[in-house]
Amino acid sequence: MKKCLLFGLLANLCFAGGYEFGGLGARPIGMGGAFIGLADDWSAIYWNPAGLCSLSERGAGSYLEYASIKGKDGNSVKNALPELFAYSWEKASFNKKDIKTSALLPSFGFWQKLSGWTLGEGLYIPNGNAIDWEDTINDGTGTAKAEYHTMLFVSVGNLSLAKEINDNLSIGCGLNLLYGKLELEAKKDYSAPPPFDYSLSSKMEGDGCGLEGVIGFLLKASDKISIGGVLRSGSILELKGEGEGSFQSAILPGTGSEKSKYTQRFSYPLTCGLGIAYRLTPKITITSDWARTGWNSMEEDVDFELDTGSGTSKLLMDRDKSLNWSNTDRFRVGIEYNLNNNWTLRTGFYSDPSPVPKDGVDITKIIDVNVRFITLGASYKRNDFGIDFCYANASGKETLEGIEYEEKGTAIGISGSYKF
Repeated sequence: MKKCLLFGLLANLCFAGGYEFGGLGARPIGMGGAFIGLADDWSAIYWNPAGLCSLSERGAGSYLEYASIKGKDGNSVKNALPELFAYSWEKASFNKKDIKTSALLPSFGFWQKLSGWTLGEGLYIPNGNAIDWEDTINDGTGTAKAEYHTMLFVSVGNLSLAKEINDNLSIGCGLNLLYGKLELEAKKDYSAPPPFDYSLSSKMEGDGCGLEGVIGFLLKASDKISIGGVLRSGSILELKGEGEGSFQSAILPGTGSEKSKYTQRFSYPLTCGLGIAYRLTPKITITSDWARTGWNSMEEDVDFELDTGSGTSKLLMDRDKSLNWSNTDRFRVGIEYNLNNNWTLRTGFYSDPSPVPKDGVDITKIIDVNVRFITLGASYKRNDFGIDFCYANASGKETLEGIEYEEKGTAIGISGSYKF
């Protein structure tokens, strides 16, 4: 699908499944994110809060991840605004088909035993998306330069409590304070002999908060098998901010600029999962998870204070419609091998299907295709200190309606933990 660079971008921002990251902590990610049935380190605040009961006394952990993603859209970006422009000689499309983005993501956690309970706290970023695209084309009469920038992230402040019901069963619950931040900016300038030159721009910035509940359990079915489950309720984040749009032309209608405050209801999806951990030998543990994300709740819901119903607004338009996304299921497997008292090696695999319909994939949202991940990890522990490393490689390619889309990514991470 070719996405027009037009003012509707202010309300047409979407957030594809690709913005859901692989998880929290170098150890779990090194095992392919198959950690719900094990959840025995500080990252349990994310994977399964019931796992906090397996921790001793108190301690703290941190995780730092660097992720780099490359995408290719064989269709690039459409350069045609028939409702505004009569310049039939302009090229129909821009040329640049590739995008690249990177991010540095820090996370922190803490736990402590309290009178039969285990308290966990943490800050982490589970979701985000950023796109920076620009291109210049020349049609022989004029030069069109376009720029497109989007950024969305959701950060989480977590408070969790876990309790051991008996020797075999633990339960946990948590409350997540979600903070979402949105930025969007699109510009286009057409340089030609006057009066055929023109320029347009649109910008949108907003942020907001929401609450999410988490509940989990961890059952020791036998000395070798543990089973876990987790449910996150999802939330509605009301992102509030200001949008503005401008169109300047000497001869075309619609010249002017507008500015308005807005509210966007962002559906942060429900997620759930089940996991099993099998201790094959004292040195080898195998894990497997199923995790579902409720993407069918995603929609465009933007209300500008400017009265679009009166017909006075041409640039800022309200939106209220479903995105017709599908729920997705991730399947993950991981293996952990204790080499000796200090060193442990890991590897894993998981699939990440796209929830986006064929007509919703394009370079100005995110190139979201079915992706497969291969992960590696290692850790070194001595006394009460531990350090973990992980590496993940992602790749996916699909042809949709005759257009080829591709997504590749790598991530490296390091975790540290200390019991005190």
